[in-house]
Amino acid sequence: MIPPARRQEFRCPAGVYAEYEGRIADLTAAINQAPTARDKVGPAQELAGEMEALLACPEFDTAGSDCRLCRGLAELRSKTAALVAKAGALAERRGQ
Repeated sequence: MIPPARRQEFRCPAGVYAEYEGRIADLTAAINQAPTARDKVGPAQELAGEMEALLACPEFDTAGSDCRLCRGLAELRSKTAALVAKAGALAERRGQ
């Protein structure tokens, strides 16, 4: 289970995170509510795509602690989504 997306706990100086916040929460809920690993694949892949877009933020500031926190959260969610998608693909191959 992916922990539910929490309300933004940092201030995105460019306002980019706010564009993704609702979608992150919706996709996380869809993954958590999916009854089988196979059903989690689609939302997990979509979440990974959203995280890629966040990771490509043109306003990223290496000196900004809020930017680094956002980047770290996006990297973690991206890796988690990729693992969920892989587990679902494995289950699909096994016919589960």
